[in-house]
Amino acid sequence: MINRFLKTALQEQIKFNPSETTRLQNQNFQKTVALSLKSAREQLALWLDPWLDRLFMLQPSLLIPTWILMAAGLGAGAGSITPDLFWRISWDLTTGLLFMGGTLIAGSALVFVGEAPRRPAGIQALPALSEPRRPTGPAARRAGLALLTAGLFLVTPVGILALAAGLLLFALWGLLYTNLPPLGWAGPFVTTLIHGVAAGCLFLLGWSASGAAAGAGATLMLPYALVFTAIAALTGIYPVAGNASNRSSQAVIIRVVVAISTIMTLAAGLLGFYSGDPMISTSAAIIIPFQLVALVYLRPVDIFRAVRYALLIMTVFVGARYPLLYLPVLAAFYLSRYYYQRRYGHPYPTMEGNLWNMGRGLEFSSDLRED
Repeated sequence: MINRFLKTALQEQIKFNPSETTRLQNQNFQKTVALSLKSAREQLALWLDPWLDRLFMLQPSLLIPTWILMAAGLGAGAGSITPDLFWRISWDLTTGLLFMGGTLIAGSALVFVGEAPRRPAGIQALPALSEPRRPTGPAARRAGLALLTAGLFLVTPVGILALAAGLLLFALWGLLYTNLPPLGWAGPFVTTLIHGVAAGCLFLLGWSASGAAAGAGATLMLPYALVFTAIAALTGIYPVAGNASNRSSQAVIIRVVVAISTIMTLAAGLLGFYSGDPMISTSAAIIIPFQLVALVYLRPVDIFRAVRYALLIMTVFVGARYPLLYLPVLAAFYLSRYYYQRRYGHPYPTMEGNLWNMGRGLEFSSDLRED
């Protein structure tokens, strides 16, 4: 009886208040549209998931340093020919082939790194994450070889230097680094050296498309390789549990590593200054304070920032010459965050240090975590 009365009253109110009818209709329409859009987004995401799983065999977030180094080599080479070059947004076919080929070569090496038997399933700073839907085993290795073949095919027209640098890059990452035996305390230093030489290969890949003389590239390559070697050394420091007993000895080793990284960055800045390369000299000068803070306090968050902020600074300065670099970097960054957030509930990569467990100690190890 009461419900019938309320229904009748509401009908009477709507009859004498047409605007109320319109408002209710609009609300219902908006709810229907919102539900439809949500359903469509979910269906699209479900359709994209298998393709993203395959794409992330290449680990796009780890390709960001490769793009920075290739763009740095391209910019340094062009700058050696045209000293007043600062802003260039037109990339020719040679540059496009170089970046596509270099990306495929580096991605193929990362596929083999991901298949290394001693490499844990997961992501640095997120060791609990795994990617079970990605192709693994022989299928992944076949995909890696296909990517390598395509990458070498694309960089071959650029020149012999590009082909040689691409082959050496894959040999360093896809073969040597992947199959490196346990080396104990020397492991982190060897892997850091491998990353440093690989950084030089990536720089020369970019240099080869600039049209500059190959001999000059070997000289200007050194400061960039030093900076990225310093960054690679810091990525071998992990926050882990269960090492309270040897925390003091670990702290000594970590302090030495951070000090060496700082010295390498300082040397890179001085070399860049005396060689007349303002990009690397200015970048190194801004990176050093973050490394000094990490050296003084040895806090995980400071070491984390010394790595991530260094990559951000290099991206900004290298992109000052080639602003199109920002497009793939931003795309890889936000696509990775979407993928890992959707798949595992963690936004990765991040510029914050909250993914590191600040209540735990630090351990110095290689990227393969030789347990």
